[in-house]
Amino acid sequence: MKFAFVLDGLSCGGVERVAVTYCNALVERGHSVTVINLLPAETEFKCELLPEVKYEEVLYSKKMAPERYCSLISRCAWGRFIYPVVYSILMIALLLRRPFLRRRFGEFDVAISFSGHYNDLTLVAFDCISAKKKVAWLHGSVNSYALISDGFVNLYRRFNKLICLSREGEQEFRSAKHWIDLPIVQLYNPIDLAIEDVGLDVSRGLEEKYGDYILTVARLAYPKDIRTLIKALEILKNKYEIEKQLVVVGDGPDSGQLVDFAKKSTVSDQVHFVGYTNDPSPYYESCNVFVLSSLSEGLPTVLLEAMSRGKPVVSTDTIGANEILQAGKYGILCGIGDAFSMARGIARIYGDAHLSNQYIDAARTRVKDFEKNRIISGFLEIVTGDGSGES
Repeated sequence: MKFAFVLDGLSCGGVERVAVTYCNALVERGHSVTVINLLPAETEFKCELLPEVKYEEVLYSKKMAPERYCSLISRCAWGRFIYPVVYSILMIALLLRRPFLRRRFGEFDVAISFSGHYNDLTLVAFDCISAKKKVAWLHGSVNSYALISDGFVNLYRRFNKLICLSREGEQEFRSAKHWIDLPIVQLYNPIDLAIEDVGLDVSRGLEEKYGDYILTVARLAYPKDIRTLIKALEILKNKYEIEKQLVVVGDGPDSGQLVDFAKKSTVSDQVHFVGYTNDPSPYYESCNVFVLSSLSEGLPTVLLEAMSRGKPVVSTDTIGANEILQAGKYGILCGIGDAFSMARGIARIYGDAHLSNQYIDAARTRVKDFEKNRIISGFLEIVTGDGSGES
């Protein structure tokens, strides 16, 4: 089969990492895969794609997507008059461009809007990528997107399948929009449970440098809320008398601001920004606890990666983290943006070895639900009705 994965950039983020996993797994099963990057300036994960994956670039920003401006209707009094004009202009531009895009990329069996942003949704929804079936990925619940704007719902109605990471809020959406029947299915993100040995020397080196440290792996941007994690580290030290090192793996637009924030804190000597690496395995292997401080998450891969390596986890209670940890059954959940709650959760792990071991054992069981081959077969079953993976 021929698959087109349409993405709003290939930066070093969780969504992009999952896309790369799908693309590589599908070509390994003998399928043809083309990645279409709509934000050519972001290509950090391009090097992670297997050589068999075809790669294309075409600039189409979210600002050019007609449905992006649907929210004008509810945002301001004159929005109901402006929106139809803006929509018409952008739609004419899109329709004029469509035949050239269809001719350039050719025919696919399945076109996938993977980022779930207005631009990739628009190109697939309006058949600018010619395909027999159209699939949209929702990195969260359908209700969370519908609350942002009806523009998302308008686009979703043009797809054959909507793949959600969580069904939370779906009933509320169906009750509020009972006249809209969306073809929603749930599918978890895949994770490779075949863990490579990172080497005893590497692991020991990190342990000697940072001790039994706290780890987070994240893009250094506002939604990841690293500031709250640094504040939690201060509370951990001052209230619980637990003084641990925090290692932050990742890079992003807020890196400079976060380094300055850490330097001005009372734990400046405990916070270490080590930058981005395409293989954070040694850090997972040698840390004592993994913490995720995000304000929102679809289905955080980093949480699964830490759990698969036998690490207890503390995470903010986002939709995705709650889905993985099942309301605290497989790890500790804390309040979003709540440094005190986060510090209390970390303190529980360091202060209770029995509890820590319970979470470690439970986590190893839970991650099996996300095993890569199982999820890829589930995806093929959804889009083709054939889970065998045969092309």
